[in-house]
Amino acid sequence: MTEAAVSRKSLFRSFLTLSFGNVTAQLLLLVAFAVLGRALGPEGFGWWSFSYAIMLYLFRLDEFGLEVMGVRAIARGQTPAVIHISTVLTTRLFLAIILFSCASLASATGIIPAPARLLVIILSLAVFPLALSLEWAYEAIQRFEFVSLTRVMKAVLFVGLVLAVVHSRTISTSSAIFYVLSLAVPAVYLLFDSLRRFGRIRFQFSWRASIALLKESLPVGVATFLSQFCLFFATLYLGYMATATDIGLFSAAHRLIVFVWAYGIAASNRVLLPTLSRLHGDSPKDFDLLVIRATRLFLVLALPIGVLGALTSQSIIVLVYGASYSMASPVFTVLLWVLVIAISRSAAEISYWASDRQRLYVTRILLLVVAHSVAVPIGYALDGIRGVAIGMLCAESLYTGWLVLGSGIVWNRSIVITVGRALAAALITFVGLLLASMSMIPTVIIGLAAYGGLLFATGEISAADREMVRGLFRLRSV
Repeated sequence: MTEAAVSRKSLFRSFLTLSFGNVTAQLLLLVAFAVLGRALGPEGFGWWSFSYAIMLYLFRLDEFGLEVMGVRAIARGQTPAVIHISTVLTTRLFLAIILFSCASLASATGIIPAPARLLVIILSLAVFPLALSLEWAYEAIQRFEFVSLTRVMKAVLFVGLVLAVVHSRTISTSSAIFYVLSLAVPAVYLLFDSLRRFGRIRFQFSWRASIALLKESLPVGVATFLSQFCLFFATLYLGYMATATDIGLFSAAHRLIVFVWAYGIAASNRVLLPTLSRLHGDSPKDFDLLVIRATRLFLVLALPIGVLGALTSQSIIVLVYGASYSMASPVFTVLLWVLVIAISRSAAEISYWASDRQRLYVTRILLLVVAHSVAVPIGYALDGIRGVAIGMLCAESLYTGWLVLGSGIVWNRSIVITVGRALAAALITFVGLLLASMSMIPTVIIGLAAYGGLLFATGEISAADREMVRGLFRLRSV
């Protein structure tokens, strides 16, 4: 076996290892959130979700692209890894102190709604184990088995502890404490293991080193935070404007969308980015071709989510959260189409990063921030939480249109043909399933078979498309 073949095999194995850990961990977390949703009811789950969204904002501000800079520095190997690790950890710990202080001050001064104040303070403590986590350093040295292990460990701890107190009256605050502990234990484990792997980490804060690192990470940090802001802005807005029940109903639907968004789209981006980055330098023509072909494929794969979701949304919501959340199904139906749009544009989106157009990408994200900030309040005023979901759909559609126009792929003939064929197949499938009126599982199975059959019949899914998928997952050029 050649060295190149061994390298591809190793990279593919690493990708599978990391993906397995991510998916397993998120499935377990989804179970934990479903248990919490059932135990707390829509009102209690609403405030938990609101507090969790604030915590995720703190996470992004604490990370702020520092992990990306650390991975890049360690991978280059120009200086000992322990030096970069020490700088990143001390910088993130400094940021964690500031962020926790701000969250506590916001709670103490009444900026945070009263029912969520204690939860926000408890969950804000999670920035400290997050700051100490060395998962990114293990990714840099290609030890993905440790990364997957710690992510699964976090999920198992959280699920186990939540299930242990599911009948307790204090499950809301207890589960928040458990979440912090589930992050702390794996972080401490990696810290101890890092002593033998990297050497002694020195926690000596340096203004000069930290400021230099933050300047370097600024574009990545801003882009990731703004993206996170848009994803959870609706939850934050509802926390100040809606009833606790409405927050819970919206969050229940939104949590299911975030699961696919964060790990379905993120996984595809991790596969595409290395190949696109290489092609951008080696063959701009092949770069454009891959973006077009990937966009066609993602569009074809995404449409059934919206079609089948429109027919089964209530069954899915009730299955996961229980009958008390059935009113969340209209929101879930709309948000599924937001997910369809996000998946369809993901190849165009990652092409900006692969072609060194990060600053241009940030301007596109700023448009998305403005769109969400305007559309979500208008949607809530017109149609409550379903209007919020519709506002998100409008904002994401506007952003996607501008993003795709900027990439130039929208004018490609194959994209136009794919859109026409896929929409026709989706519409025929939807009408047939609507008339048949079956239960959830037969609807999904028959719907996927019918949609796929129609696309094969029209020649939309070709041998070239199948070869592209095989090529991507071998991590080589296509």
